[in-house]
Amino acid sequence: MKKTILLALLTFITGNVFAQEKNDLIPEKKLSLIIKPKLGFSELQIDNYNNFNGYISAFEIMLSSKLSNKFNLEYGLGLSEFKATNFYENQLVNIKNNYYYLPVNLMYNKNVNANSSLIIGFGFYGSYLAKTDLGGKFKGNNVGVNFGCNLQAGVNLQLSDAMGFRIMFEGLTDLSKIEKNLYELKHTNTNLLSLSFIHKL
Repeated sequence: MKKTILLALLTFITGNVFAQEKNDLIPEKKLSLIIKPKLGFSELQIDNYNNFNGYISAFEIMLSSKLSNKFNLEYGLGLSEFKATNFYENQLVNIKNNYYYLPVNLMYNKNVNANSSLIIGFGFYGSYLAKTDLGGKFKGNNVGVNFGCNLQAGVNLQLSDAMGFRIMFEGLTDLSKIEKNLYELKHTNTNLLSLSFIHKL
């Protein structure tokens, strides 16, 4: 009887040790896919014309590479649309711009508990104005490129080992202008709210 109990105990301990060693051999996933829709407000400054306050919507597909337990590097492709309707010289003017952009962000994570963390980030982006309509003043495609920077802060919630979502507030500003046909365009005071869906690859 004692031999049977000792044999069962030894089998249990050996099995647990083997299972732990097997789990330790499984590499941690360091790459994640992020799908991020965004909505907000922005001011478009147009030299030799006017400043226009409007709405901006954006969508990003990002990859996140884990650099350490605290830092991630995120990079990908985004597209956005800016729309504004304002009065200029007693006329109603409609503005519409379509952009493609490449964002790169360094993100810092501070764990709150096992399933949530606070996140702050800083990054840069290159933006390409693919199509514009400046209220009849100018319409065109392949308008130009410029660069900008952003700050982000929010909360990450982990739903499972592989799935999570993130709520972020983002502030962006262009650092350079797009020049076309005597007009110089630049976005400032861009504020966005984003909801990201995250899946570890």
